[in-house]
Formats: sequence, structure tokens, C-alpha cells
Amino acid sequence: MFSENKNEQSSSAISREQYQYAHKRIKQKKYLMWHLVLFIASSMLFMILDLVFEIGHQVLMKSWYLWAIIFWVFVLLIHTLNVFIIHTFMGQKWEDEQLEKLKLMQERRISELEKIVSKEFEQHSQEQKHTNPNPLPEENI
Repeated sequence: MFSENKNEQSSSAISREQYQYAHKRIKQKKYLMWHLVLFIASSMLFMILDLVFEIGHQVLMKSWYLWAIIFWVFVLLIHTLNVFIIHTFMGQKWEDEQLEKLKLMQERRISELEKIVSKEFEQHSQEQKHTNPNPLPEENI
């Protein structure tokens, strides 16, 4: 009876974790699509401002919109790489592995520190035995 409850809890925890991961991935892809739509709309606005209204010709150079679009393509490319390629290499599995490595390192360090403390405690208690053979304090009568 208890084991069934534990299995149900672990399966619900796993399904919750899978849901959260899927939700996170969907959000990443959604933001990428918004970025693409914003890029297309802004690129068209830049072209209209430069070619039709000739805004920025006095301050900037002619065809300044091309440089703005090229820069934005670079940023959009980085965003796309982050969502589809880098996330594959450094996704949830990678994060879990890194977390396990760090936990293992911390556990090792804690055990080393515990050993050091226990040795120092033993040394201190041995020194106390040698300096004061009678552990009870002397009483004045």
C-alpha cells in the first residue's frame, strides 16, 4: 500500500517535471517567433523610414537601414542558435549532470572537513587527558 503511494508520487513528480520542461521549451520557441515577427515588422519600418521619408540621411549615412537589419539578423541568428542548438547541448540533461557533479563535490568536501574536525577533536581531547588526568575539578573544603 505504501509502495504504491510512493510510486504514484514519483510518477507525478516526473510528469510535473516533464510538463515544466515542455512549458519552458514552448515559451522559448514562442519568444523566438515573436522576435522574428518583430524583426520583419521593424525591417519594413526601417526601409520605409529610409527610402520613402529619407529619415536619418543627415545624421546617418544613406542606406543605414541595411546595417540595422544586418545587425538584427545577427542577433536573431544568435537567438535561434540558443533555442535550437545550444539548448540541445546545454539543456535540462546538461543542467542535471552539472548539478549532480556539484553536489558530489560538495559532499566530498564536507566529508573531508568532517574528517579534519574529528581529527582535531581527537587531538584536543588527548591533549586534555595529558594535561589534566583528573577530569573532575578540585574542590576547596
